[in-house]
Amino acid sequence: MSNFKDGHGYDPKNLQVIFSALLFAQLIFFVISMFVLDEAEFGYNFQDISFTVIPLAALVLDVVGNKLFSNGFAKLSSERDLSDALEKLNRIHIIRWALVEGATFLLIVFALMSENHFFSAFAATNIVYFFTLRPKIFTFNEGLNS
Repeated sequence: MSNFKDGHGYDPKNLQVIFSALLFAQLIFFVISMFVLDEAEFGYNFQDISFTVIPLAALVLDVVGNKLFSNGFAKLSSERDLSDALEKLNRIHIIRWALVEGATFLLIVFALMSENHFFSAFAATNIVYFFTLRPKIFTFNEGLNS
């Protein structure tokens, strides 16, 4: 079994801290971009292909994150060592969050570059989606207390 004092292993509280930090970073960057884009427009520019490609790229990052998480989660049942399985669970959570956060930052950067809230609306939606990915803290003895 891994020694948690060495920083290895699975700790759901640490996972909550990582999630909260990633969410906070997205929210701060989004709020700052809203202040910078105070006079920005909101609209779709038919002549600029980035208005189609960037939201699709963000969606692809979200889908890839979900697929990697689902595949990784399905493989956890084949792990013989509980400690290794929980470490892999930790890893697939973080990879999924990194991909979704990368999509949000991509959208915010393009909102700043184009000075258009079209991308900001997608970024806000992606932040809400990221919030739904928060880890659930579970205990192994849940339901055993009578």
